[in-house]
Amino acid sequence: MVRKLSITLLLALGLVGLPIGIYWYYNGQPPPARYLTMAVERGSIATTVNATGIVNAVTTVQVGTQVSGTIQKLFADFNTIVTQSEIIAQIDPAPQATKVAQARAAVASALAAVQVAQATVANTQAAVETAWANAASARANSDKAHVAQAEAQRILERTKAMSRKALIAQNELDAAQSAYEGAVAQRKVVEAQAEAVTGQVKSAQAQQRLAEAQTVAAAAQVDQAKAVLQAAELDLEHTTIRAPVHGVVVSRNVDVGQTVAASLQAPTLFLIAQDLTQMQVHTNVSEADIGQVQVGQAVTFTVDAYPNTTFTGEVTQVRNAPTTLQNVVTYNAVVRVANPELKLKPGMTANVAFLIAERHNVLKVPIIALRFQPEGVTSTETAARATPRRGEGSGPARGREIQQQLTTELALTPEQQARLSDIMEKAGQQRRALRSAESEEQRHTLRREMQAQTRSQIRDMLTSEQRQKYEAFQRARDDATPQERPGRIWLVGTDGLPEARALTLGMANDTHTEVVAGDLEAGQQVITGVHTASKTSKRTTPPGFGPGPRL
Repeated sequence: MVRKLSITLLLALGLVGLPIGIYWYYNGQPPPARYLTMAVERGSIATTVNATGIVNAVTTVQVGTQVSGTIQKLFADFNTIVTQSEIIAQIDPAPQATKVAQARAAVASALAAVQVAQATVANTQAAVETAWANAASARANSDKAHVAQAEAQRILERTKAMSRKALIAQNELDAAQSAYEGAVAQRKVVEAQAEAVTGQVKSAQAQQRLAEAQTVAAAAQVDQAKAVLQAAELDLEHTTIRAPVHGVVVSRNVDVGQTVAASLQAPTLFLIAQDLTQMQVHTNVSEADIGQVQVGQAVTFTVDAYPNTTFTGEVTQVRNAPTTLQNVVTYNAVVRVANPELKLKPGMTANVAFLIAERHNVLKVPIIALRFQPEGVTSTETAARATPRRGEGSGPARGREIQQQLTTELALTPEQQARLSDIMEKAGQQRRALRSAESEEQRHTLRREMQAQTRSQIRDMLTSEQRQKYEAFQRARDDATPQERPGRIWLVGTDGLPEARALTLGMANDTHTEVVAGDLEAGQQVITGVHTASKTSKRTTPPGFGPGPRL
């Protein structure tokens, strides 16, 4: 009887305890963790520098006008294919034709003036010749007068001698004296006439030189009139607008009947792209990244018009002219790209990726897996397990080491040392703030901008000699910096718990990082996060323990 009572009691306790145990199991124990995983892949990985740019034609010609007037005809429109020297517009030629007619009349008038001047020169030359003939006649008369005076003087002397001997009468002496005096007077008259003729010769010569000068002036007027005529004819020719190159009309800025004024600046009538099968992208590369962009690098980019198409190009030029916008300095890297299908159009916005380095058939792990950290494992413990990067310690220690090296190698003054200390302290604060970045890409961009800003501040406080040493120091440090770095990922172990794997990492992009060394194979699932159930969700209640139906 006691045995039956014991068995009955045990059965009753079992019937009561079993449901309680089941309820406690389902509601009192935390469920096992469920992890989010991603597969390790093998493939290609590339490091790129991203930038934006504008697609343009290689050669774009602005077609303007050198004369003012009204657009009379248009022979080209948007997207018209034109050849060199083809007529694409016509400005009303009537005003310019009138100027050409006036200029031709001025040339004819100037030519007539030259003929008149030449005739005047001929007349003055004849006058000079006549004056010279008169001068010669005057000289002959003068010589004759001198001879007559000498003869009269000799007769007078003989008469005087005979009169002193009383051989002749007094009236003969008087007649000889009168003859002599008349010869003297005649000589003076002839000499005065000769001087007058000489003056006429000089006057005729002056008139000749004046006529010759007028001829030269008239010839210059002819040249000037011809130049005006040539300019008028050139303006008349410019009323016909021709295409300067082979190409496609990208833009037309005028309509028939519109008046264009070329008084101060030639207005642009058309914009012609010489060859749209060859395009170029003008990019804006940050100063933090421009050092990695070199001529000949491969480039890929996309445009909004074809989001699923990737275009390829090549860097042809890295221009040294900086562009500063809101304290952000960028440089223009020109990318040449083939456009045989004419998909790319001038003015499109391109999202450009410069290929800095690329590796193929490598093992790569998602970046998000490298940032995963199991619950209960602190970041200090994780860092302690990882091997520090060669040549570098922790952030503050590395900063102090660099500061000490700069102080020694650049021979910094106490003021410069204090300034450098402030710069490095601010850099450390910014480096710690990077941990709050939303994505690895943003963190990478901010890190580069911070590095460029810090280096710029250090350069500004140095002398020219110190700055050269600093540049050499940075180049040597950058060349010596290895690309490999330590890392750690977690896999789901056989017991369902996270199992750590130490890795050596290499090249990285926005989504994956190369695995250089480590116990990891392609296809393995690495933990990227923990699946968390919704707070409002309820656990499953065993059958029979749920609430009853509501009435």
